[in-house]
Amino acid sequence: MRASPLATVVTLAFGAAVLSGTATVAAAAPCEVPFDGTCAGAACASVTTNGGATVLALDDADLNGRCEWPAGQTKISGTLRVPSPVAIEFRGNTTVRAGAIVVDAGAVLTALDTAPSAAGKLALIARNGDLSVLGTLDLVVGDDLLLEAEHGDVALLGSTTLRSRDRTTIDARQGDVSIHVAAGDHGEVFGVNNVDVFARGANGSIDIDGPVQVGARRRVTISNRAHVSVLGPKLLRVADGAVVTTDQERTGRAPTTPSDVGLEASGPIVIANGVLLDSGRNVRIQAKQAGAQVCLSQQVTIEAAKAQTGGDGVAHGRIYFTNAAAPVLDDGTTQLFGTVYGTVQPGTCGPAATATPTPPAPTATGETPTPIPTPTATVVLTDAQWRLSVRVARSAGSAVNVGVPHGSLDAPIPLAIAQDQLPSFRIGDQVTKTEIDALGGDTTSRFVSAAEQYIQAHPGDYPGVSGVLALRWVERTS
Repeated sequence: MRASPLATVVTLAFGAAVLSGTATVAAAAPCEVPFDGTCAGAACASVTTNGGATVLALDDADLNGRCEWPAGQTKISGTLRVPSPVAIEFRGNTTVRAGAIVVDAGAVLTALDTAPSAAGKLALIARNGDLSVLGTLDLVVGDDLLLEAEHGDVALLGSTTLRSRDRTTIDARQGDVSIHVAAGDHGEVFGVNNVDVFARGANGSIDIDGPVQVGARRRVTISNRAHVSVLGPKLLRVADGAVVTTDQERTGRAPTTPSDVGLEASGPIVIANGVLLDSGRNVRIQAKQAGAQVCLSQQVTIEAAKAQTGGDGVAHGRIYFTNAAAPVLDDGTTQLFGTVYGTVQPGTCGPAATATPTPPAPTATGETPTPIPTPTATVVLTDAQWRLSVRVARSAGSAVNVGVPHGSLDAPIPLAIAQDQLPSFRIGDQVTKTEIDALGGDTTSRFVSAAEQYIQAHPGDYPGVSGVLALRWVERTS
């Protein structure tokens, strides 16, 4: 730990004791940030142990209540967990790579783009698991800002402020992106030039809901379009008062002409409940798959280059719905300001129609059918080790996706399945629920039950989770 700084203690008012001169002020206790696995790079000089746990012991050198994370690159092989009430401040150019990154409720990550502790580029990257935030993000940087999960989800479920002077990117390469801001709070995702929100894996969905503004002075792109032939369930949803904007009257003036707001999906697009899409130029909403619906409901407003102040108040931009094979449905409450390209139909979205089963042929009069006994099959089970991804309900907030087990270095869960199905689960492959259902039997329900039991047994890893809604995928590890 650094030596205690010297400070002058001044007179205390309101009858307090008078202390003067020079006194030694004790340095703040270090912030302990636990992690699994190995550590290499800038922050690893502070590695120590406490009660059997391996931690980074970060100092609060300037006594501002936030411990400084050393600038530079840090690589951690396992899960990095920031516990409550730890507050961390990033400075300079910093990259943190870990197997998974978890920010607990009550923990805080901060960065400022002003001297003397200015942050430049900042990247937080989860290499194997999720980047999951239940605490506070207040990250304001002077260059690019990146939050990325290479194989898991990016879930921003606490108080979120992300601002960069260039590009802000949120990218779940193989998983989902969830940005949830609670009613009564205010969230912001901003980049002076660009904001990109991506979930372009085969199963990646994007869910942005609550009072959050996603904005840039030039371009905003929200996309889960996947360039693969086999897709899982992919949804792009913006709801509950969210604002997506490149309108410079909302974001501040830029030296170049603003560009579009773009929503692009390989599945359905749902825009609902007080959402505003407000572009400085054009709005493009593209559901790429034939038959994937675009659903507009509950007081949605879409504006394309409509000047609110200092202009004529007329929308001069264009609103594009570019896929004629993906119907656009409006429940009658949507306001469109701009020239619309594409057909908007009245109606609401619902599940695709299912075929009506053909009733069995009637039995001839006087005949009594003879039942044919069905032999009971003997199912031989075999043990294996697994990692799962499930969608869960929470007691407060929207549903999110979580891993079971939670951490990338946590032991996989044991589960026995039908021996003849095991070859369908190659080690290291992610097998989707749709593929598991097609195998038949009770395998899907076995995985769901195992996830429920694990979550109930580890409540500290899943605060606020009230139940499992659906299985997403499984991966056999051995």
